[in-house]
Amino acid sequence: MAFYAKIVQLYFYDYAIMSANVDFDDAVLHDCPELAKFLFATGSLTSLLEKQAGRRLVVQVLSEGFVPLTYHQKIALNLPINKAQLAWQRSVLLYGCDKEAWVCASSIFPLNVLKGKLKRLKHLGKTPIGRVLFAKRQPMIEHRTFYHHKNPARDTCYQTEAGRLLISEQFLPAFINHLKHTAQ
Repeated sequence: MAFYAKIVQLYFYDYAIMSANVDFDDAVLHDCPELAKFLFATGSLTSLLEKQAGRRLVVQVLSEGFVPLTYHQKIALNLPINKAQLAWQRSVLLYGCDKEAWVCASSIFPLNVLKGKLKRLKHLGKTPIGRVLFAKRQPMIEHRTFYHHKNPARDTCYQTEAGRLLISEQFLPAFINHLKHTAQ
C-alpha cells in the first residue's frame, strides 16, 4: 500500500499546526514499524536518536557554506522567487551507536534567520542542529513532506522567531537495520 500526494493535517485544539504532503511507499514501515516513531516525530529528532543510541550523536560535517536558494526552496521558505538570495547550507551525517551513519541531513538557513540567537546556526561544527533549535522551545512546523526514493526521508520547514528554515533528513539503511535488530 502506498500514499501519494496525500495531505495530512495535525490539529492542536481546532488549529492546524502542521500540514504534510505524503509521497511515501509504506512498505518500509511494514518491514520496520519502529521507524514511524522517528519519521513522523514532531519534536527533536536529535533527542530521539540519542535516546535510541544510548549516547550523544556523532556528527560528520560533509559540507557547509553559502549557496543560492533554488526556486523550490524559495517557495517553501515563502521568499520572493524572482530575487536571487543566498542561504547557509550545512550537510551532515549523523552516527548513533553503529559504525555506519544513521541519518543524512541537510539544513538551509536563509540569511534573515542567521541573526540574534540563531546566528549560532552558522557555527554548529559537530553539534547536531536539534540541540540548538530545540534548546529552549520547539519551533513551529510550517510544512513537512515525507518521501521515499532510495531511503525514507522527510523535508521540514520550521518557523522560528527569526524566520523560516528547511531541514531535510534521510534515514539510512544502517539505522533501519539497527531498529529491526533492537526490536527483536
